[in-house]
Amino acid sequence: MRAELALMELDQPELGEDGEIRDKHYWAFHLKKQGLTWEKVAQRLGYNSAQAAHRAAKIYQDEHAVRLSQQEQIEWLEMQLNRCETMIAQYWNAAQLGDTDAAQIVLRYMQEESKYARLYEEQSASNTTKYVVINTGRQQYAQELKEIALSTKALNGSTKEE
Repeated sequence: MRAELALMELDQPELGEDGEIRDKHYWAFHLKKQGLTWEKVAQRLGYNSAQAAHRAAKIYQDEHAVRLSQQEQIEWLEMQLNRCETMIAQYWNAAQLGDTDAAQIVLRYMQEESKYARLYEEQSASNTTKYVVINTGRQQYAQELKEIALSTKALNGSTKEE
């Protein structure tokens, strides 16, 4: 039900007193997140190109990245990776046939994809929970916990024993 309400809201962006859509960056981000193509986002919000809609969503994402939940950040990164893959596929054949402009575009998107892939791996790794199970007696359990604490401190750069 909540998702249906969100879709209804996204279908009708709020208009200001001047008749212009309020917070177009926000709407670009959220319409894309709902699955619209950049072209459809641009049409719905009155941008003159898909690239302009993408820039608007990126501005929103950059300004509000701290406020996004970890899951939303992962979803955004997945969306960016898909966009890069689409653009690479679109220009790949022309680049292989010697079109230097297409080759530059492919290289740029490959670099961008590499950056997003690294960020995606970091986000995904930090989204996992790690458990340690120790099946021993109490004294050995306490000793192993102490060793784990010391090794964790060593990994973090602290060697002082407390």
